[in-house]
Amino acid sequence: MPPMKLAILTNVITPYRAILFNCLAGHPEINLAVILLSRRDNRHDWHPSDCLLNCKVITLPGITVWHGLQNYPLYLNPGVIRAIRQEAPDVLVCGGYDSPTFWVAIGYARYRQIRLVLWSESTKADRRNHAWLTALIKRKLVRQFDSYIVPGAPQMDYLRHIGAPEDRPVVVAPNCVDNAHFQTRSGMLPRERRALLARMGIHGFVVLYVGRLVHEKGVQDLIHAIAALRMPVGAVTLLICGSGPAEEGLRQLALRVGVDARFQGFLTPDNLALHYAISDVFAFPTYSDPWGLVINEAMASGLPV
Repeated sequence: MPPMKLAILTNVITPYRAILFNCLAGHPEINLAVILLSRRDNRHDWHPSDCLLNCKVITLPGITVWHGLQNYPLYLNPGVIRAIRQEAPDVLVCGGYDSPTFWVAIGYARYRQIRLVLWSESTKADRRNHAWLTALIKRKLVRQFDSYIVPGAPQMDYLRHIGAPEDRPVVVAPNCVDNAHFQTRSGMLPRERRALLARMGIHGFVVLYVGRLVHEKGVQDLIHAIAALRMPVGAVTLLICGSGPAEEGLRQLALRVGVDARFQGFLTPDNLALHYAISDVFAFPTYSDPWGLVINEAMASGLPV
């Protein structure tokens, strides 16, 4: 029997997805092609070189319009039908339904009788437009799929809530990281950790945050919480790994309330694993997150969360 031809249509490749896609590409019964709506997402600092894939990758030319509560991208890629027709997949997995490109792909797949799967991470807690017309369109779109992939129960509940039929299967496939990578780096000897912290000028308890610097991630609350401890200066250091539009405001807040906050910027995977290894605890103050993979990374590194 020839391998199943699987096409995944998604916004961009992320480092987390690259790990999974490469596992799928290595499966002897799967012939994988990944179709991208864009090479990168300007909300994140990772580079396409961080997301190398061992399969066919098609990047569609198109237009990106930024909009909405979280400056979310809408993609319009006229070449999506041509890409699907050339790949002729047995199964098309859509990484969303929120852009015109997805709408066109859904319609074409239905016309060609290609099996459609929605891969969704949305939950009821996410910030979104609650207009009745938006809800009606979502219900119509979500019912076009034959089955669904979600990382957990909250995502499954949301799909059922917006109209996914009860008789269509929902497969729970938890998101994952490269556990071995973080476990290896976290195994440094205590003297190595002390030496590295000393070079960074850190001598107290280390709290780590990893993620985008935007209001909904709650980093401002984390800074206020550390300030409320009223510890001596240097007794607690907050390492903030990531970047975003809220960075300057967070820097000023930390100075104003007297918190030793070190802004490390966006880090490569190796450097990020090192920061997990030298920290004492990981903080995840976000207001809403479909699936915080940084928790996976922290736990793989042996950190309490």
